Amino acid sequence: MKHKPLGPSQELQSLDRKLAALIARRSRLIGGISRDRQNKNKSFADPELEKKLWQIWKKELQWVNPSLVRQAFTLLNSMGYFEAEQPLVDKPFCLYPSRRPLDEEFLGPLDQDLVRGLASMAAICPRQSLLEGINVNDGLLELVKMANECGAGLSWRSSTLVGQGMTSVNLDRRSFFVEHSAFNFYFFLCLGLGHPCRVKFSGSAVLKTMNLRSLQNLLPSLGARLSSIEPQSYSLPAKLEAGGDIPEIIVLPMDVDPEFVKALALAATTYPAALSISYSQDAQPAVESCLRVMSRCGLKAETRRNQDLTVYPGSPCLEDIYDLPVDPLLTGFLLAMAKAGKGRVCVNGAWPKNCRKGEKILHLLEASGLGIELDINRIVAVDKQPGPKPVFDLTDCPEITPLVFSLALIREDPVPVKLLLPPASIHLDTAVDLLNLLGYNYSLDKDGLSILNRKEAPEKSPVWTSPDPVWTLSYCLLSFKFPGVCLSNPGNLSSLWQGFWKLFTNLSPKKMQDNDEQSQKSRRRIRIQGD
Repeated sequence: MKHKPLGPSQELQSLDRKLAALIARRSRLIGGISRDRQNKNKSFADPELEKKLWQIWKKELQWVNPSLVRQAFTLLNSMGYFEAEQPLVDKPFCLYPSRRPLDEEFLGPLDQDLVRGLASMAAICPRQSLLEGINVNDGLLELVKMANECGAGLSWRSSTLVGQGMTSVNLDRRSFFVEHSAFNFYFFLCLGLGHPCRVKFSGSAVLKTMNLRSLQNLLPSLGARLSSIEPQSYSLPAKLEAGGDIPEIIVLPMDVDPEFVKALALAATTYPAALSISYSQDAQPAVESCLRVMSRCGLKAETRRNQDLTVYPGSPCLEDIYDLPVDPLLTGFLLAMAKAGKGRVCVNGAWPKNCRKGEKILHLLEASGLGIELDINRIVAVDKQPGPKPVFDLTDCPEITPLVFSLALIREDPVPVKLLLPPASIHLDTAVDLLNLLGYNYSLDKDGLSILNRKEAPEKSPVWTSPDPVWTLSYCLLSFKFPGVCLSNPGNLSSLWQGFWKLFTNLSPKKMQDNDEQSQKSRRRIRIQGD
């Protein structure tokens, strides 16, 4: 029987199915080769193999822009290296939280941005330091490791950071491997700008996908040059060459990463003279975060007019810092358990003041049907009836979408829920992916996402691969309503909150014992001790 020729659209879909299968096969092959090299204490990438593969790409795609071809080649290789970096898991991790009404008391996780900023300052503080009560994650561990490679003497004792930072900042001829955090890459790059040096940066599969072109165009105005080592590439590995000639004023472009703005402002405290930074509106939350860190450390910075920050040189002083606020987003997930577990949750810690994200999260928690009680050093959430109009406006705070999405699905009433999202929100695809996985009807329009009724429960417990740790927390909340859902990559939470799984798997209606409460409170003090 003669088949009807495919139209252009159908032929493209057929080609993409084959292409996706080939990409998956290629990634598995590269992942297998990389694991074998790792077992022999070699680097993930095989330089000789990459050269041979690149020659094939150049020959077969010589009519395409070489830079675009190199970016595609790097991205596909990174998919294989990323697979090799993941731990081998024989079976998925399935979630079965407590089915009884919760009555829990937790120690709130401290503000992640503030803690990271203080740890960065400890890395360049020449005085003996002692930071207690920190929620350790992969990014903080990496930051301390990189500082120690530059001569710092910092170490971890459980949730305490102890030791002495760099006596002087000198990164010349250093070579860093950055695995977890773009901020760590930016921070040590910016530290290098303040003095003549040559520094090499390489990165994990995820960080190799960063496009450094904007940064490469910016750095000459800061007296430096960043060159990608691979030809026709704008990614790591890269080499920094800095002359130490920092201008008085720098105007940052609109597309610069806000994490770079934050890193530059913190690192500028080590420069020999003041630096005035003009930045875009998108970087305003990052600048506010920097100002909070600097005020805690006794460092001088001024905002002379809107979107213009001046940072002055100085040595951080972190003596007798008490009562850091809790992280609003991570604590929001703890409080949301009161709704998911149909009970009560108390979080010990101070809710952040004058924090737009914190105010937004409290408002949306209450709109989701939680009664919130704020005290000086604790927040209590109690399950109540949800509000009559389930419309959640996330246009000005899209980063909290994973939290609100899980609360929307946990609702017991059959009323459709509307999530208002920016048109280019990176969270929209993930939300739709989960709705399809869990069997929900939904609709999309220019304003965002409408969650409708559930069609039917899947025959088997769905297994999901989470795109990032915040969505992993969202999936944990959903497991209260859908017990038995499974994760293929629970380990990604270590990059954000290493202690969460112990907390989650030990949920109980019992309250914290008095002696436990005292021991937990004693960890909340952060002090930098003098010599």
